[in-house]
This record gives sequence, C-alpha cells and structure tokens, in this order.
Amino acid sequence: LATLTGLPMVEAVLPYLVSDIGAQVAYVYLLTRIVPTVFVLALRDDCIMFLQKINPPTKVDDIAKPEFIYEAALDEPETAMALTEREQLRIIRYMVDCLEHSTAEGENGSVKYLESALRSLEDEVKFFITELFAQQHTLATTERLVNIQNRQKAIVSLHVSIFAICHIIQDSGNRSSNLTTLASNIKEGLLTILITALEGAESGDGEDLNLVLQMTEKRTDFLEELRRNCLLGEREIPQDERAILIDITDQYQHVVWIIRQWVELLAAYNKGTGSLL
Repeated sequence: LATLTGLPMVEAVLPYLVSDIGAQVAYVYLLTRIVPTVFVLALRDDCIMFLQKINPPTKVDDIAKPEFIYEAALDEPETAMALTEREQLRIIRYMVDCLEHSTAEGENGSVKYLESALRSLEDEVKFFITELFAQQHTLATTERLVNIQNRQKAIVSLHVSIFAICHIIQDSGNRSSNLTTLASNIKEGLLTILITALEGAESGDGEDLNLVLQMTEKRTDFLEELRRNCLLGEREIPQDERAILIDITDQYQHVVWIIRQWVELLAAYNKGTGSLL
C-alpha cells in the first residue's frame, strides 16, 4: 500500500505501537511477509475457482496435461512405467480422435490445436522417461524402460505423419471428387489399423496385435496399384493434384510402417515375466 499511495503506512504506525527497534523489525516482517502469505493461502481455493470461472480451461488444456504420470511416481519405477504406458495409449487415442474428426472446426476440435496439445503432452512423457533413466535399475527394469522409450519415439513419429494426413484431408474438401474419395478411404483404412492396435494394447489381446501385424505387411504393392489407378486408371486425378496424391500415400505408408514398429515393440515385451521375448 505504501508503494501505491506514497504514504508511509507501516513506518508511521509502528512507533505508536512499540518503541523497541527490534520489536518494530519483527512487526514489519509479520505484517509484510507472514500476514499476506496466510491471507493468500486462506483464499487460494477461492481464487482458483474464480480464475477458472472467468477463464475456464479448454479441452486443449486438459489434453496437454498428463493424466497418469506424476512426479511422485518416479519413486516406484514399476508403477511409473505402467503409468507411462497408459499415458502413451492416451496419446494414441487422441490421434484416433483427430483422424475421426479431421474436418472439425473450432478451437477444441481443429487439427492444429490438438496437434499442439499432444506435442506438449509428448514432451511431458519424454521428460518423465528421462527422469526414470536417471535412476539405478535392475537389468529387467532397464530393458523394459528402453522398450517404453522406443515406443515413445515411434509415437512421436506417428504424430507427425498422422497430423500431416489430417491436414491433407482437411484441404482435400476443395479438390476433385476422386482425390476426396481417396483421402477418405485412406483415413478409414488407417483408423481400422490404429483402432485395432489400440484395442489390442489396452486389452493385452495377442490376437488383435497379430492381426495388426498381418494388416501392415506387404503394403507396397497395394500402394503402387492405388497410385497407378489414380494417375492412369479410371480414377485419374487432375495434374495439379498429383503431388497431393503422392504426399498422402507416402504418409499413409509411413504411418502403417510406424504402427507395425510400435506393435512389434509392444509384442516384444512379455509383461507377465517382466522380460523381453
């Protein structure tokens, strides 16, 4: 208050309350440090509620915030790794959501905002894994942690290509019907593979994971045939859209390869025995 008003508030009152200099210093500390701190702590929850009311967190804010990992979990490596795996599946679930709603508008549904939120979340997971590596572990724990780290790297690569495809799908709405149909088919195909992989990871169902491995092998011939049909066949795409065709099919091929890599890493770890197969 003295700073705001220019009036010596505390200094003017203290001599009337106590004459001892030491006591005056104690009163100054009490009034300028302890009392404001107690006051702020007492009203902290009310202040937080007020701030959330006038500026509520968006869905994007919630996505960017880790849901499972937290600092205290680092004291229990096995728990921390299990929570990291759950956070990884949460990231992939949002990638599925992005593909399913790749034409949505608005802050909470648009591709660019979801992409930014997931990038922040991935950084949190990366930092958490780094903190885990800073500790001393048994060989089995270290092997599992390396596997989790490699899965996280695959997820980050998957993020880049998934969102590239989402941007292409958004732009394809103003293109020819053949390109729009192709983009839609690629989207549905990737959703089938990604959802099957996600469900297999969440349930631990080996059959689902094996199905994904079957779905993601030998895709080169399929893509080459698809490109020939779109460049020279009945579903020929206009000249000015052919670069987009090559881009989206390249991204599709990359996503399929990454999903397969991620599933292979997931299948390589036998959670029951705590060792790599």
